[in-house]
Amino acid sequence: MEKVQPEEIVAILKEHGTPVSVEQAKCILEFMYTIANMALDIYVENAGGNCEKGAYKSSTEKFSII
Repeated sequence: MEKVQPEEIVAILKEHGTPVSVEQAKCILEFMYTIANMALDIYVENAGGNCEKGAYKSSTEKFSII
């Protein structure tokens, strides 16, 4: 899978009126990857190792990350 490059983030955010530097884009990507990994961990944990459709807990169920 191809990773998003910081320069792409700079261009995307600029189009939406939010200019950022390449260094800031690197931080944004790091944050996005961290959140994505956390979300996957929660999903797999809630699926109890069974990731078939419908095996995970209801999306309305509350959980805490911290």
